[in-house]
Order: sequence, then structure tokens, then C-alpha cells
Amino acid sequence: MCAGLCDGRRRDRDRRRRRGRAGSRARGRGRRGPAGHRGAAEQAEQIAQLDREQTADDSLPTTWEEELTEGDDADELWGANPDLARRTGPGVWVMPGDGYVCLANTTPGEGNLGFSCATPDDVERGLLAPTDVDANGNGIVTGVLPDGVAEVTLVDKDGTTRTAPVERNTYRAAIDAKLKEVRFTDAHGGQHVLPMAWAE
Repeated sequence: MCAGLCDGRRRDRDRRRRRGRAGSRARGRGRRGPAGHRGAAEQAEQIAQLDREQTADDSLPTTWEEELTEGDDADELWGANPDLARRTGPGVWVMPGDGYVCLANTTPGEGNLGFSCATPDDVERGLLAPTDVDANGNGIVTGVLPDGVAEVTLVDKDGTTRTAPVERNTYRAAIDAKLKEVRFTDAHGGQHVLPMAWAE
């Protein structure tokens, strides 16, 4: 299911879904555009991974690229352009949309494709951070953060904390139902707190 800080559309249909109160809904929908479509330059300014040269490793598996561009919901994926995707870690890709930053990631265990988008402003606030969890709240959080963020702190309901590194603008961490919030400090020293939906 999709829980916590989820913004955009999740594609792992076989799982139950939840949405967190953080984040904003995408407004401008449409098919993916050419490489220079609206917003790509702005996104690259925030996300260094989108500004680097592509390599062969950046390509999405063919089945998933076809799902994003030719599937039943292709017209509703905020102009996501898999041709411009960058692989940031095992099973994690970021790509520009039409005025959005988009995240594609595999779900743990099942290997389904999760997909979410957020505006550049919301990415600055850390709101592109979908979670995939089972009925017991066990799963994983995957997030996209702007340049200059080194790590996130995961805070449980009992106050226990642990950190996860941010590498290539993304992070992944195993979570359970005890997770209360995710915190991070941006490049300008700003403090951000992202509550989990089930912790309210």
C-alpha cells in the first residue's frame, strides 16, 4: 500500500493503498514530451542526477518503460519521460515530467513498479517520498531530495532515531508501523519534518 508522504500515482495495483496528508496533487497531466519539455531545466537545477550524462545503466527495463508510455494510464502520469531517466540505486529511477519530478521504484519482494510525481517545490520540501508497506506496516520508504542533503533521520513513535544516507538525490530505508516521521536538513540549514499518515 502507499502510505506516509505519498504524492502522485502508485502503480503497484496488487497492494492496498494509503495516502499521507503531506504533498500536493499533480495538476498538469499529459503524455511524456520531448527531451526539452517544460520544467526539465528547473528540475535539473534541483536534482543533480537529472543534470548528469546518461549511461547505459540508467535505462528502465523495457516492460516498465512501455507501461509508463503506452499503458492504460500513460495519459495520467504527469508527462513523465522515461527516456530521460537516471538510475540512482538498485530499483530506483528519477525522471522529469511536465513540470514535475517523478520517481519510479520497485516494491520490495514483489518487484512491482511504484510510481509517484511531485512539483519541484514539493521535492524541495521532501514530499516525494512514497512508502510501500504490507498490512502490518512493514515495508520501505523511498524518497527524492534536492542537492545538498546528506542524510535523513527516521524517528519512531517512542523517540528512537536512526539515519539513512541520501545518495544520488534519493534514499531508501526499511520501515515498520512504529515510524512516526522522517526529518532532514536542507542545504540552507532549513529543518523539515515529514509525518507518516498512520502516526497521526
